[in-house]
Amino acid sequence: MLRRLIIKQRSHSNAPLEKPLSIRYFNREEFAVNLWEEDMRDMSEPERERRFKVDLLYDGRRLDKFLCHKMRWRTRTETQRRIREGFVLVNDMPVKPNHILRNGDIVYVKIEVPEIDLDELPIEFLFEDEDVLVVDKPAGVMVHPTGKHIFGTLLNAIYKRMKDRGEIEAGFEPLLCHRLDQNTTGALVIAKNKNSRRFLQEEFENDRVKKFYLTIVEGIVEADSGEINYPLLEKRGEKCLKMVVDKYGYPSLTLFKVKDRFPIASGFSFLECELKTGRTHQIRAHLSHIGHPVLCDAVYGLRTTLTKGDLGIEPKDECIFSRQALHSWKVGFRHPSKQEFIEIEAPLPADFLNLLSLLESSTQSNAV
Repeated sequence: MLRRLIIKQRSHSNAPLEKPLSIRYFNREEFAVNLWEEDMRDMSEPERERRFKVDLLYDGRRLDKFLCHKMRWRTRTETQRRIREGFVLVNDMPVKPNHILRNGDIVYVKIEVPEIDLDELPIEFLFEDEDVLVVDKPAGVMVHPTGKHIFGTLLNAIYKRMKDRGEIEAGFEPLLCHRLDQNTTGALVIAKNKNSRRFLQEEFENDRVKKFYLTIVEGIVEADSGEINYPLLEKRGEKCLKMVVDKYGYPSLTLFKVKDRFPIASGFSFLECELKTGRTHQIRAHLSHIGHPVLCDAVYGLRTTLTKGDLGIEPKDECIFSRQALHSWKVGFRHPSKQEFIEIEAPLPADFLNLLSLLESSTQSNAV
């Protein structure tokens, strides 16, 4: 677990710096300085409680409003219910939702943990040695615990696997070097010790890692290849984070090649994309901006599900695809200790291959 001092980036100009100081993990106009490192908690076990110490900023605030700020995924009504049911204590005492907090109070929250068997998560190791692990992330699995996803993440499962093999006791631990969205599949790089993580994070932050993705987008992309070079800025709404093209954003560059086109219905295209920079949601935001959003992208797209009826196939209501059609296909980087360049490829998952097959067969049928 890292403790970090967050220092706001100061600038007398509205224009972004040529070399933004943001660490990719946060992707904001901030940079972080590692103060010290602690041992990671046992990620094979769920977090069953959280404790918050009230500081001067929240002195005089209501308890329910305080918890809504600290645990944003819960509604205020749900938070008030849990306080009344005794899941929340202040200084070891049950209180009401309108309890006024004071500086120094300790707020204890009991967390309900879902029953998840980590051994059942379908995670394949694509590459592994004593320094680095590259896994094939499945769809629907969060990379690490965050918000309401407190357990059952990829990091939980990998920690347990390493613990079962005796690696945690031997001093190894899974340390994230980058992230993939919950519904994006494919290659994800994880360091197995702190020295490797420092090296790989620097490689990612300086855009020296090769990152290739495969995606299916809405519409027919006319150019066989090209680049999308628009600055991106974070826009955080009530429900989710979204990146938007903004002249004051961070420089962002995506290269693409068209691998196939499917001129059926409104049209679809199969693309290979290379990330030359590493902004949050970069491919999704860039493709949406040029009018070809990733298929079934709930944030940037035109639809959240694709049915057989959309392709003129029976039965019309049968769902074909219901997640963003984006796959981390290939990642290449310098090995932390051997210093040789390695490239790892993740095969397309079954649902993606099935979608491609249906698009191809529907296109051929329409051509007859």
